[in-house]
Amino acid sequence: MTEVQTWSTDLLPEKMRFEAWAEKMRALHMDWDLSTPVEDSYAARVRYRGTGSVKVADVRCAAFGGQHSPSAITPDVVGIQLQLSGRLVCTYGEDRFTIKPGDLFVWDGDRAGTFDSDG
Repeated sequence: MTEVQTWSTDLLPEKMRFEAWAEKMRALHMDWDLSTPVEDSYAARVRYRGTGSVKVADVRCAAFGGQHSPSAITPDVVGIQLQLSGRLVCTYGEDRFTIKPGDLFVWDGDRAGTFDSDG
């Protein structure tokens, strides 16, 4: 695996933080349509590493949500998420559920989904 890399919103102008964070998340994961209820001073950090098509990330951030609708050009992605803190309300296919600290969620990028996190 590559060496651990870090990225944060700390040094960015306040008004640009969430959009920069959204771009970083799309680059690390897949093309999600992301939004946030935090209007100013969005705070986020990620530590990550990867090799080939495998990426591992430790994400810490303010509240945000997203939605994904797969298309013919959607890359094959399988996500494994271990929730360490906060809650994530998700829809995945026909199911709606809450991921809590300690929960492990495995998802497939070929299925539509939404999520809302409380940070």
